Amino acid sequence: MLDHDRDIGTKIKKVICIEPDPKNQFVLKKTTSIIKNFGIEICNCAIGSYDGEIISNKSNGTCLQTYDTDIDDKSSKLVKVKTIQTLLDDLEIRPELVTHIKVDIDGYESTFFSAIKIFY
Repeated sequence: MLDHDRDIGTKIKKVICIEPDPKNQFVLKKTTSIIKNFGIEICNCAIGSYDGEIISNKSNGTCLQTYDTDIDDKSSKLVKVKTIQTLLDDLEIRPELVTHIKVDIDGYESTFFSAIKIFY
């Protein structure tokens, strides 16, 4: 939609997609490969309140989730987690240049929003 809407698409310079799940990264890369009007950066990590690793689990679904998980389950795995500040530092983006953030964090909202103090 954004790629075809000239009013919006021409104003966007770069979109950062945060996706810790390798299966979803593949789908995201395929889907975003058709976008030509702006750059897209896919980051292989989760966003959290600290830098390190977090346990993720597919539970009964198809996507990794970062809550109510236990590493002894076959569907659990460790994924990289970064604060939004670390991610922006890694990408060499100044926080004041960020105009929009789209997140799909399945129940991890409070941790994400407590970690974005850099924006206010």
